[in-house]
Formats: sequence, structure tokens, C-alpha cells
Amino acid sequence: MIRRMRPSSLVGEAYKNVVSGTTRCLILAFVFVTLIGAPTIIDTRAMEDIVRQMEQFRSSGSTVSVLKATDLIDGRQCDGLMGAEADVGAIRQGETMEILNMPSSRVNVVEVTPGIIAMLDTIAGPIDATNNPTGGVWLSVDLASTLGLTPGQTLHTYDGSTVIAGIYQWPADGRARDLGYSILVPVVPDGFFSQCWAELWPVDQSLAELLLLSLSTPPTQAQVSIGQLNTNLGVDYAPATEWVERPTALTPWLVVFLGAGLGYLSSRLRRLEIASALHARVTRADLLGQHLLEGLFWISCASLLLSATLLVRAGFGGSAVSLDIAYAGVRTCLMGSSASLLGVLLGVIPVQERHLVRYTRER
Repeated sequence: MIRRMRPSSLVGEAYKNVVSGTTRCLILAFVFVTLIGAPTIIDTRAMEDIVRQMEQFRSSGSTVSVLKATDLIDGRQCDGLMGAEADVGAIRQGETMEILNMPSSRVNVVEVTPGIIAMLDTIAGPIDATNNPTGGVWLSVDLASTLGLTPGQTLHTYDGSTVIAGIYQWPADGRARDLGYSILVPVVPDGFFSQCWAELWPVDQSLAELLLLSLSTPPTQAQVSIGQLNTNLGVDYAPATEWVERPTALTPWLVVFLGAGLGYLSSRLRRLEIASALHARVTRADLLGQHLLEGLFWISCASLLLSATLLVRAGFGGSAVSLDIAYAGVRTCLMGSSASLLGVLLGVIPVQERHLVRYTRER
């Protein structure tokens, strides 16, 4: 009767093989990190590039739909569109303002509803603001730099003084210059406005037509225009499609194939040793357990190293999105690890004792 090995003996045998170098742990771990790590990191880089493009598309104002209809837009109707699903606000041209320390010129003034102030952090960031964003005027960064003012300070004009609630960026990246080098004055959405803006992410192509609901009266075609705030990065942008169709989308399946192949090879290289153990009346179940323990050692070490590399790399990115992408990379790595363990077992199963002589001759 063939007796099974005690668990302690099984662990001891696996330990001896690891320490003695029989399992080729260092080589296999290095190959694992290379085979699994390279495509995984390439895939995470591809995902990061897509996310970076998405962030650039949104921060440039390309996600803002703009309805223009001079003095035909009802402020209340515009602000009430979409509910909490999107940032929506109206703007109109105000009377120019003469600043005390710039007496030779008058500065453009734009009256905006609270919805416009709410979307500044997305399309005009990074912003610098007080705790009360609607408690004063907003200056473009260029104008604030010219005046040498910061949020919380007072802007003195010939019409009176007001607190600066915030400063916003408005780069020349192709966006409409409506808010460039201007003073934004928050107003309640009463009366009529000239433009209605709506920012929604992901982009909804039907949003532009919904803006027509903010019109107070049916206009003629010549009185109305609808478009994007910034068309420099394109109009039809589908990040979800780019994500699904990225060249590295099949990386998890590639990693599974490579991992299984590596695990299978690690066992097949020791088929003479396995056949000899079978000849010595070691049960196949014990051999499977032993090789599983040995494979678990080098696969775990390589996986931990690769996962730590992905997470540390994401940590330097400093954003929640970077960490989410790193976690996706770790999941891919775990898929490769599981496939490698399965490959180790699949490499042990077909080895037969009766082939011992052939294995010896081939070696």
C-alpha cells in the first residue's frame, strides 16, 4: 500500500528544493516579472494616456455646449436645465468697469449665474478662491496678475469696491474668449441672458438640443447658434470607445496565456525528477502538492514585486485615477499568477513513470 507524505514532510521537501535551487526560483521569478510585467505596464500606460486625454478634453472646455441667442435666454430656465446631472449657467455682457489703478482703460465685465461659477473648477482650473465663491467678483488670472490682486482682497473701481471671490485660468487653447481678461460678476438668474452653457461628462450629444428649452420665445434661425466652447480637440470624442478598442485591451488574456505557459514549462523542465519520484512510489497527489508549494513561492514573490511596482508608480501620480489604473494592473498580474499556478499543475499531470528512460535519454 502506497502511503501519502505527511504535510510537514511535503513542506520540508518543497523548502529543500527552493533553497537548493532545484526549482530555479530566481530565474522563473525574473522571467515572470518580464513576461507578465512588461505587457501589464504597457497596458497601464495606455490606460493612463486615455485618461489624460479625457482630462485634457474636459479641462479645455470641449465638454461645454453653448447656446447663443442675444437677450432671448431666460436665466431661470437655463439654470434649471438638467437638474443635478450637469453644471448649467447663463452669461451676459455687463457694463465695462474702470479700475482705480487702471484709469486709462475699461475692463470687460461678464455677468454670470451661479452655474457658471460652479463649472469654473472644471473648465478654468486650477482656480484660487475664497470660501464664498459667489460673495464677490472673479478675475481672470491675467487680469489679476496685472492688478497684483489675490482672492480675499478688495477691488477698487470708480463705481465702488468689491471683494475678489476667486481667480480663474482661461488659457488660449482654442476656447472661446468670452471670459478671457475679464471680471465675472455673479448675479441671480433673473431676466434675459445672451448665452446658456452646460457642462456634462460623459458628453451627451442630445444636451445641445436641450439648451433650446431655455429660450424665452421661439427665435428665428439667424438669432440662435449652438456649438462647443472649444472645438480645438474635436467634436465627436468617445472615450469609452477608445478605452475598449485600445491596442492593449487584450493584455489580461495575453498574460493568462504567458503565465500558463511559464508555469507549464517550469514543471516540464523537471519531468525526469517527477518520473523518478513516481518510480520511488511518491503519489502523484503529493507531487502536485509539492510543485504547487514551490510554484506558489516564486510566483508570489514575483507578483508581489510587480504589484508593488505598479502601486508605487501610481503613488507618484498622486490621483485616485492613477491608483484605479494600478489596481487594474494588479488584477491583471493576479490573473497571470493564477494561470502560472495552473500551468505548474498541468505540467506535472502528464508526466508518466514509464517514460523515465526516455526522459533520461533526452536529458
